[in-house]
Amino acid sequence: MCATNRCTYPLQLDTSHDGPCFDDWADDSGGGKWVKQWGSAPAAGTLKVATCNKLLGWYPAFAGRYTSAWGKEYGACKERELHKPGDYYSQRMWPICRPAAMFAHDSAMGRGGAGQEATPPFVMRTLYGQGRAKVVSALRHPVDRLETSFWLHVHYPKKYGASPAGLHAYVGEQASSIVLTLTLTRTRTRTRTRTRTLTPTLTLTLTPALALALTYQTKAFDECAATHGSRRCAFLFEYLEPKYGDVFFHCDQIIRGVYEPFVRDWHAALGEGLLVLRVEDLLDSPAQSRRRLLDFLGLPAVDGAALPAPEAPYAVLHARSLRAAKAEPMLAATRALAERFYAPHNEALAKLLGDPGLAWPRGSTAVDAARLADAKGAVQED
Repeated sequence: MCATNRCTYPLQLDTSHDGPCFDDWADDSGGGKWVKQWGSAPAAGTLKVATCNKLLGWYPAFAGRYTSAWGKEYGACKERELHKPGDYYSQRMWPICRPAAMFAHDSAMGRGGAGQEATPPFVMRTLYGQGRAKVVSALRHPVDRLETSFWLHVHYPKKYGASPAGLHAYVGEQASSIVLTLTLTRTRTRTRTRTRTLTPTLTLTLTPALALALTYQTKAFDECAATHGSRRCAFLFEYLEPKYGDVFFHCDQIIRGVYEPFVRDWHAALGEGLLVLRVEDLLDSPAQSRRRLLDFLGLPAVDGAALPAPEAPYAVLHARSLRAAKAEPMLAATRALAERFYAPHNEALAKLLGDPGLAWPRGSTAVDAARLADAKGAVQED
């Protein structure tokens, strides 16, 4: 945040701010509290900086978010309907209260697309004024992110299995738009596996239960997008229809890797005040990434020799994160499935920002058993 609507360069950094991330407030007065916690306006030539681990995405109803219209309406409706005869959850939750809450949310937020809705980026712009806020976002390949999240959140391995086949079942269930028909052929090999051939392109070696799992959850998001649009599904997936509310954990980790709809709003609100970097570049091309960041902030160049180098290359750190989460190597079929799902979203992001790298043309980062073993050794030595 700068002292005036346009930053004066070069700038001095003020990193004394220590508070919650933007929109991490419990009620509707949180916006004012957020502004006040910064104290006085920055002096001329000063840039105030807040650093926090914040997701690009947002949810409409949960505590700690920037609006509570959905939750307020749903709570009041449920209280009215819960004591009426008959089962509330099967007879009145979706027919009455969920639509009422969705209407309240849309009435409060708007429903005209980017620039016509009070999403967090536009709330931020309203609070700060045009041109006063700068946001830097670091993204990694969504398949790498998804792989880590599966192993890190124990409820996924618990449901699908703590194995590569379990990860494949999860990805296939949650995000696959390519599983449209499934032709099953039985063959027996020395390893007693069974071959399942997916139409149109993939041949996988799977268990019978896994073959069935491939037809549901990944298809759910694409089905939603075909009806409601990718943007609305990314923002409101589980609130739109009962069948999406029933998807295990509402495709939350899948959606968090669909960056483009969220970045589109940040870009529409902030314009040149948004910089999106790849985590891979921050670690593997630090000098180039540092120059982009300093230029964006209007700060003078820094001698790279005076700054510490990244702890390790991206691939090594990704392997370490998987090792720490007790992961097993992802199947090649799983990677193909997930990459095919994310590819159009990555391409849309690259086109939006004019940065071909954000399409991740080299693909995600495969970590095999040998790399996991090396990562384990590296962690023990640190």
